[in-house]
Amino acid sequence: MQGLTNRETARHLFIAEKTVQYHLTRIYSKFAIRSRTELARVYGAGASHAETTEWAIHPLGMEDF
Repeated sequence: MQGLTNRETARHLFIAEKTVQYHLTRIYSKFAIRSRTELARVYGAGASHAETTEWAIHPLGMEDF
């Protein structure tokens, strides 16, 4: 969902805008960042797509489930 507002993201995912805000807040906290810009900077400069995709698929290391 690149470049979308919280409202647009919510519409695309059929969830509430507050849900998008909640999850972004959790992501910001996990990465110790404060904004979407900083998130993009960390994501773009840090881990490869494969690494971040793997975390998204198995966030708790639950590969066997």
